Amino acid sequence: MRISVNPKQASIERARFSGAGGSLEASGRLIFASRGPQYDLRMIGNVNLEVLRNFDRNITASGASEVDLSLRGPLRQPDLYGRLRLKDASVYLRGIPNGIDGANGEIFLFRDRATIERLTARTGGGAVSLSGFIGFASERPFYQIKASARQVRVRYPEGISTTFDATLELRGTAQRSLLTGSASVIRSSISPNLDFASVFGRPAQPFAPPASPNELLSGMQLDVSVTTAPNARFENSLARNLQAEADLRIQGTPYKPVLLGRISVNQGEINFLGNRYRISRGDITFANPFRVEPLLDLDLNTRVRGIEVTMNFSGPVDKLNVTYRSDPPLQVHEIIALLAVGRTPSADPAVLARQTQADQSWQQIGASTLIGAAFETLEGGRLQRFFGVSRIKIDPNLTGLSRVPEAQITLEQQVSRDITFTYVTNLAQEQQQLVRVEWNLSRQWSLLAVRDENGLFSLEVQFRRQFR
Repeated sequence: MRISVNPKQASIERARFSGAGGSLEASGRLIFASRGPQYDLRMIGNVNLEVLRNFDRNITASGASEVDLSLRGPLRQPDLYGRLRLKDASVYLRGIPNGIDGANGEIFLFRDRATIERLTARTGGGAVSLSGFIGFASERPFYQIKASARQVRVRYPEGISTTFDATLELRGTAQRSLLTGSASVIRSSISPNLDFASVFGRPAQPFAPPASPNELLSGMQLDVSVTTAPNARFENSLARNLQAEADLRIQGTPYKPVLLGRISVNQGEINFLGNRYRISRGDITFANPFRVEPLLDLDLNTRVRGIEVTMNFSGPVDKLNVTYRSDPPLQVHEIIALLAVGRTPSADPAVLARQTQADQSWQQIGASTLIGAAFETLEGGRLQRFFGVSRIKIDPNLTGLSRVPEAQITLEQQVSRDITFTYVTNLAQEQQQLVRVEWNLSRQWSLLAVRDENGLFSLEVQFRRQFR
């Protein structure tokens, strides 16, 4: 760097700055005027965006940028003029699941404002374009940034991935800002390890903010509407053919969001407690303006051992009411035993008495508690992957005068949508084994091939019709 100084000014004859963050060449002068020193400088070069980390620890950035800036005006508050060109830049903010990759565009600087003239980037596998400005007129910079996103995927909360189109606008300061706009959900998928019974049986957890929250997110307010696209898809290995319509609004803050609105499920199938259920009707309502509290009203139908079972879930998740119906009609404890361990009521009076006595103790526990215990204690996902079957159920039945436990283990394989292969064995007596193949030809007709515990084979044709 070479500077010449005289009583009127200090002139930069030659100046070059190089380092890991890039290189800059400077020229110009500092004028010693009577009303105060004046800048008249120009800087040209390239800067690596990693230097942003030195100004704000919440920012992680990389990529090259070309700088052509002029600094003019009084020493205390000079004006900026010029352009900043980004080339394949990446920017991530701590606490935000998605960042910006492959950013290319130009930012125009004029006096106390930086205006985004043209900026495109990638995020979450989709495309996003940004526009707006950042003002430096006051001690707290003010910004107004608009984003248009297409086919963007966000993995939040854990286990859920959502793809959407959105138009958003963020305005305010780092201490206080407002995010508004709308989003249209195109596709949503859920982790294959998630059974919906675990969602229904999980008590509401109080919100726990992070130990070191991001200042930008702490001062941000949300007001975003969320709807579903006409051809929206909901994918999951435990749910298929789901069709839902959502009209929601996200409010609150990123660290304490509030969800208002309704989700209506028109049709589909989900996996619940090891059985596949058809959704005949369902509404999930969010009406609490202080926290995310879904109110369920779902009707689920399934067929187990040739029996049609309908379950209705209503109320909040932490205080869920469950009602049961079956065709042919069964007692509540018989339906619970059928769903939990796959045991059908027996026509033998002695066996029926033992089952009823055991089921009465189960009924005292409560239907919801039984369902929760049935899937939580088995860790079904790990066992199913180990045995390579669709479902595993254990019936801890007590038999005999001495109440000796004779547990039965049931292995089921869903060969196709309508064909189910079942293998049942008594862990206390190896010779008691049952093999069953059920083929649901339609909603009325079923074909069952059974090899019972005594080694006898049978073939049954079932026809169902409901009379009112």
